[in-house]
Amino acid sequence: MALDRASPMTRAERDKMRMQTMQEIGNELAAVAGDKPFRYPQGLPFVLRAFNALEGVGKALDDNYDVSRIAKRYIKYLIDLRDGSTALTAWKKTQQKLGWRPKDLASVFQSPRRVTQVYETLSKLESGELQLRVRALELERAMMRNMIVQRASLLALLSCASLNLGTMLAMGAQGTGVFAGFLRRSLFGSAAFFGVKALLAWRKFQQLQKGEAEGNYNQYLLEAR
Repeated sequence: MALDRASPMTRAERDKMRMQTMQEIGNELAAVAGDKPFRYPQGLPFVLRAFNALEGVGKALDDNYDVSRIAKRYIKYLIDLRDGSTALTAWKKTQQKLGWRPKDLASVFQSPRRVTQVYETLSKLESGELQLRVRALELERAMMRNMIVQRASLLALLSCASLNLGTMLAMGAQGTGVFAGFLRRSLFGSAAFFGVKALLAWRKFQQLQKGEAEGNYNQYLLEAR
């Protein structure tokens, strides 16, 4: 009796599955790091441009030009001088290898206290006095969608209320004065304004739903900011 076996995946299917996995991981990492985004130093782009320009000029003059090969002779020298002198850097490396650094010696005396702190933390976790907080990304996205729907509903109610008041004022006998005309135009303008804001909020909600269906959570990051 032959057993049913799954057909092997093609190269295109493997690439598609790999891209989907990478996209999911990237979206999750972006959501986790959304609170504290990584920022490049301001001078880094200028340094990279300078190196690119230097390498381009070198390649134009000599096809065998390699900036990394030329920089090797200076990298070790700069590393040795990072503490101000070669002897001080060598001494610090020796301390690190032998475990004679001040923080290594301090850890010998602080280890019992740290073990006690870990034991107390574990005891509080077991007794329920301390609870771990875990981010539920699905719940956060659902709350964000609910917030947008509530905002759209509130704006729609304000638009309808302004439109009703403006209509009642226009149909009433007391709506013939100058102040009444100004108030009527203001109510109609408010109704149009709140209506447009409600439509924009509903469009944002539809974009979030569409992005989530496609596995793209960038809209959530933009909304969170």
